[in-house]
Amino acid sequence: MAADIWHYPRTQLAQQYMDVLKTGLTHRLALFAPRRMGKTEFLVLDLAPTASRRRYLVIYVSLWGDVNAPHHALLDGLREAVEKSAKKRFVFRKAMEAAVKKVRVNGVLGVGAEVEFADAPTAPSKSELAEVKTLLQTLAAQRTGKVLLLLDEVQHLTTHERFRPLQYALRTALDVLRGQINVVFTGSSRLGMRRMFGDNQAPFYLFAEQLPFPNLDREFVTFLGKTFKRVTKRTLEEDAAWSYFERLSYNPFYLVHIIKLVALDPELSFEEAYQLVFDVMAAQNDYPGRWRRMQPLDRLVYVAVAEAKPLYTAEQLKAFSARAGKKITAPGVQKSVRRLLDAHMISPSEERGRYVTELPGFAEWCTQREG
Repeated sequence: MAADIWHYPRTQLAQQYMDVLKTGLTHRLALFAPRRMGKTEFLVLDLAPTASRRRYLVIYVSLWGDVNAPHHALLDGLREAVEKSAKKRFVFRKAMEAAVKKVRVNGVLGVGAEVEFADAPTAPSKSELAEVKTLLQTLAAQRTGKVLLLLDEVQHLTTHERFRPLQYALRTALDVLRGQINVVFTGSSRLGMRRMFGDNQAPFYLFAEQLPFPNLDREFVTFLGKTFKRVTKRTLEEDAAWSYFERLSYNPFYLVHIIKLVALDPELSFEEAYQLVFDVMAAQNDYPGRWRRMQPLDRLVYVAVAEAKPLYTAEQLKAFSARAGKKITAPGVQKSVRRLLDAHMISPSEERGRYVTELPGFAEWCTQREG
């Protein structure tokens, strides 16, 4: 597969995760990072090749591959892996082809709202759940200890009750095959991952070792500067690039596209490129639609969360009331918080009573809209 010159390799991080699995202390890892922070690109272009070089059979499945029936995406990935492994001709390139294509397409920054939630959720049949179990058993028997299952956007299984049977079936099968199949779960919703692995009533409660997926640092911007110079023969203003990286909450996807725009048009400033990418960001994440669906108080609460303001102080309730044009009470704010949590727009932070936003750039978009 052709190399992506803008991809910043995180080989050392991939080796660290694989070394954790190698110790045998755990066979399941869970990684969280907000959307567009490079998780899928890391899985496909860094972790999977590292595992493949260590002779693992790698299976990548995005549970957003079929938002209405995530079991179909899982079955497709497992069936292909079993077929190739059984024929003794498992080829890593072919197995990961669809996943790499997804990363490449995402890299185009095409406009269009991404689908996160099912609009017609379908529960798996008993025969489909049985097949998931059988396929995993077959893979374990063929490649004992050398199977790595990458389950991307796993928090999607918590978004509807009809997906719960798949959680139970998958948990049971992977529990039985502990030590034979290694799993890396990733998710882009703090609340979803907490519901998945931190709720003592959930099938996957404490099932995986949760590890941080660190933000990229200044070396990433330096790498982009070198790539920029190689492509354009011009020098990138790295301090400016870093400042916009901070402004984007360290989101690599959108920073790369700002730099690509500057590379294509020498007359374009960083701020102009940022605004162009910001408009695309708003379209991709359906900010206008989210805005229309939000109640007026929800908009105010979301921006307050983004600004790290306390929500229930007398001063803040007074500020909400002034903006809303009517008296806002603590119970009203609590209801707003619950709506935002259910919409996966905010998540609880580590600090009790505090929350963090989930959508890149949406708070700024809300501020611009209100202004």
